Amino acid sequence: MAKLKSKDDLPDEILIALEELEKLSLDPNMRMEALNKEMWIRDQIVLSNMAKNAEIDGYTRGKAEGDLLSKYEIVKKMKTRGSDLDFIADITGLDLETIEKL
Repeated sequence: MAKLKSKDDLPDEILIALEELEKLSLDPNMRMEALNKEMWIRDQIVLSNMAKNAEIDGYTRGKAEGDLLSKYEIVKKMKTRGSDLDFIADITGLDLETIEKL
């Protein structure tokens, strides 16, 4: 799970809210508003982490799918050129059953 490493990784709206929180925390009469602001900031950080993780996960899945499709194209070319199926399996890492279906 990707985590924020520093304040620099935070969106501007959260950085602004952190500044507001610091100001509110100095005033004892604003304690409840400061607590509400702190909870909002925590929620935004969690959402930001979730968005980063989803982006990384989507990239990883897309790359894996693209790599597999590339292997399938290589298998098809090797088969049309008469390459041995065991050789194709060794080169691509795919199982014989998958290679035979392509």
